[in-house]
Amino acid sequence: MLCEQRVPQLKWFIQGHCFVSDAKVLPLKCYDLILGEDWLEDYSPMLVDYKLKTLQFSVEGKTVHLHGVQDNPNVCTPVSASKLKGLLKYGVVSHCIQMIVPSMSQHCSDQD
Repeated sequence: MLCEQRVPQLKWFIQGHCFVSDAKVLPLKCYDLILGEDWLEDYSPMLVDYKLKTLQFSVEGKTVHLHGVQDNPNVCTPVSASKLKGLLKYGVVSHCIQMIVPSMSQHCSDQD
């Protein structure tokens, strides 16, 4: 992927923290910002917990604790038809699965 544009000293915010970084513009469809190795090096050392999706590091003697989106396997939020159409239009869907919950009568008849 080629980078033809840069944004020097981009000011960006995440979870109440402000950062200023030189940014490269890439034609990404599903990410707002990707932190590169240069940014990670600037704030090293870091404590990363991949299971809890947390990142902890110090900035000017203060601890910064960032957390990623955590999956909740107990919740499956439906996607509207218009939202799905938009996702398909931008090519961000790799698979589409329809799940149907059987009715209680179907479930009970299977056990007989």
